[in-house]
Amino acid sequence: MMKRFLLACTVLLASALPSWASPVVVFGNLITGPNPSSTNPFTAGQTLDPNLLLTGSGIGRGAGFTANAGNDRYNVSSLNTNALDPTGYFTFLLATSSGYQLGLNSFQYTSSRSNISISGFAFRSSLDSFANDIGTPIFSGATIDLTAPSFQGLTTPTEFRFYAWGAGASGNTFSIDNFSFVGEISPVPEPTSIVFGGILSGAGWIAFRRRRKTKQSLQRN
Repeated sequence: MMKRFLLACTVLLASALPSWASPVVVFGNLITGPNPSSTNPFTAGQTLDPNLLLTGSGIGRGAGFTANAGNDRYNVSSLNTNALDPTGYFTFLLATSSGYQLGLNSFQYTSSRSNISISGFAFRSSLDSFANDIGTPIFSGATIDLTAPSFQGLTTPTEFRFYAWGAGASGNTFSIDNFSFVGEISPVPEPTSIVFGGILSGAGWIAFRRRRKTKQSLQRN
């Protein structure tokens, strides 16, 4: 009897939780073709989960960067020489369709630089108004961990920015050669009441308590 009760509880609890798929590339681009950075943003060839509303998002650049010719990479120049420029960044926007939530796993990229002086990098998000660094990006590429709770259950548009600086001369260049955001997209779970052996939990338990108090009050009167 107890085993059947525990099994029923497990089934009910599982049905109330979101069903997450295995992590996959929800947004990415190998960035191929002649001079991709001539377009801002660049969207050709991007991989996009059907539940992400990213039409026209792609990879873009801030006003602090200037497009620079280069094939099969999103290439820029005019990097600041010695400090982070708040306008010098690559930008990526993720926004789910209505009724869906996004849980991120990682941001992966490869990149290239024309001069070793380009050695300052930062990856940040709009969740804290781009105030704090996320992970440790480097000049050749890296995998940035995004499994923190703040990057789970996202239902509103979230922007990520990749900053680069340290150019010894204005003509030195830096590029994102390819990128991918890995994660899961699932329907936003509906609020549910779960019954455990006749005992309500969640919203159902609150409603039950209110009805019981009302009944007791009427009986006293």
